[in-house]
Amino acid sequence: MGGRASRVKGASGEREFFKLSNDAVANCNWPFRDRAGNVFFRHPAPRHGKGQPDNSDPHGVLPVTIEVKRVEKPQFKTWIDKLQEQARPSQTPVLAWRNNGKDWTIMVIMDEAEWGEYLRWRLQQETDNDN
Repeated sequence: MGGRASRVKGASGEREFFKLSNDAVANCNWPFRDRAGNVFFRHPAPRHGKGQPDNSDPHGVLPVTIEVKRVEKPQFKTWIDKLQEQARPSQTPVLAWRNNGKDWTIMVIMDEAEWGEYLRWRLQQETDNDN
């Protein structure tokens, strides 16, 4: 698939993933939303520039930058490199990918410090659940 069909498929994947994400955070007290109340939404231009994240962040405040891919042949190294280039220092890069007819795979790209923080948080959750 190439050209226009590929862009349409990509845009469809972005809309689908951002709906899933917005549904997940619907009840969060996050002040920066679009007019429809969404936290995550596509760039307003149908063909945003190269090197920009798929999610629009007009306020520059989102804690994540997201790259959405809906392709049959993954190119993880290329996608991760792109994510790390476009993420601001305060953002965690997130890669959302799926094949046709499959569930989303969501990868959070972490450095060693973030990984340690995540592990401590998860272990504490398990400890709290046991009590």
